[in-house]
This record gives sequence, structure tokens and C-alpha cells, in this order.
Amino acid sequence: VLLGNEMPRPDRSDTERNKWCRAMLILFKPWRSVKDLKRKDETWTNVFDRTEFSPNACKIKANMNIENECKDARDKYKVLHKAGKVKPIMPGNEGVPSSEIESLTSALHHDAALDV
Repeated sequence: VLLGNEMPRPDRSDTERNKWCRAMLILFKPWRSVKDLKRKDETWTNVFDRTEFSPNACKIKANMNIENECKDARDKYKVLHKAGKVKPIMPGNEGVPSSEIESLTSALHHDAALDV
């Protein structure tokens, strides 16, 4: 049974990957009892690695970790930003002088008309 509000992650420790493989098998392999999923002498990872999933299941599995990857990128960016190693970038500002970007940013932050 899958419990909790987070899926295990395949990109962490071997233990975490084993839990992720178990979750994928529970979700995408037909079963009625645990015996249908794996034998006692097998690991979830071994069963997962030899299981053939439908193309649709493969697409879904490929997207199952995107939220975690986005959170990791966000957290990494926050750490770099706090350390002063990155500067926030406005989309589409390539080739625009930084003085103009700073003026626009300042105007946006101080524009009372934007207050709702």
C-alpha cells in the first residue's frame, strides 16, 4: 500500500529507489496479492527492472519525478541566490543593458497602480 503525500524518489539512495520500484509496480503491474508482484526472495528493484510496462505506463512513470526535480532546482537556486552567486533574471532580457533592467524592476516594485 502506498501511504503519505509523497512518492519515493528513484534518484536517491538504493533504499529509496527500491521503494520507488515497489510503488511503480503497485501502480502499473496488474496484481491481486503481493505474490503477483514479487516472490519473497526477490527485491522490488529486480522485479521492476525485468518488468515490461505499457507505453502509456512508461510515459506516466517518466513524469512521476518532475515535481521533485522542480523542487530540487528551486532549492538549489535559493541557496545560490542567498550566497550571491546568481542574480535574478527577467525572461527575455538578453541584450538589454542591466541599467534598463534595474530601472524597470524598480518601477514595477514602486508602481502603486499595481496594488490591488
